[in-house]
Amino acid sequence: MTDRLHKICGRFAVVPMDGQHSVRGGTESTRLGGQDAVIVSQNINRISRDAQCIRRDPGENYFLIFQDHGRAVMCQESTQFQMKPGDVALIDSTKPSDFIYAGLRSQQISVHLPRDEMRLRFGTKIQSTLGILKQDALGLAMRAILVKMLEPANHESGHLKEAFMAVFGSFLHERYGHGVPARLRGNHTLLSAALQQISLRFPDPAFNAVSLATTLNVPPRSLQRLFQSLGETPSRSILNTRLSASHDRLKLQVGSLHTRLVSSVAYGCGFNDLSFFYREFRKKYGVTPGHIVNPC
Repeated sequence: MTDRLHKICGRFAVVPMDGQHSVRGGTESTRLGGQDAVIVSQNINRISRDAQCIRRDPGENYFLIFQDHGRAVMCQESTQFQMKPGDVALIDSTKPSDFIYAGLRSQQISVHLPRDEMRLRFGTKIQSTLGILKQDALGLAMRAILVKMLEPANHESGHLKEAFMAVFGSFLHERYGHGVPARLRGNHTLLSAALQQISLRFPDPAFNAVSLATTLNVPPRSLQRLFQSLGETPSRSILNTRLSASHDRLKLQVGSLHTRLVSSVAYGCGFNDLSFFYREFRKKYGVTPGHIVNPC
């Protein structure tokens, strides 16, 4: 695993739990929107990047880390960020860092953001150990685009990369407020605003593409063109957000015997037609909603 990390991410020290001589898990490299990325899954104590690692490998990236499963603690400088599924952290490869897993199973997706490009786009607003909670609307939007980029057909999608960077830039502007870079104005800023509205309003069954266009004060046809960069329509983006939210909520209830659980989750995620919900859920995930709660 150490050798794989060296090849994909740079120099890191893998520290197993006391008495443990092997690691269950590994790494898998991929491409997301034309960016290098790696999926890391393991059950170790921690992964460290100390001053010696940095001297041997200066590093040219920021690591934008999405917590997919399990939990972890990201540490850099004086900041610690407790990560739960759906959370995001930004780590600077030029500074010492610790990724602490304490032997618990954890899976993360790390997107490698070239330092020079990020500085050019965002200037001094990009800062390490930036924590984005799952509940944050822009964090949800970034995760939605990441899921789209994980599809093999989109690994090199420049449009999705720009959509992702637009939302990321909007978050940095909201957090540090130094003005929006020229590269993020226009359509990219409008798209991030649209995704933010979807993330905030999807539980409302009356919310649809028309109300989204009204909120943004743009013609519905312009909104359609805007979402072409994601390879989908505004209506499909709203539907996918509702399905993803319902899937996440059902997974939190695994083993529940509550017979009305599925319908309450569906209604809580903006669906008002259970037949439609069941049909679209199965189409997207290959199983019924009830199977998520009770796999057996």
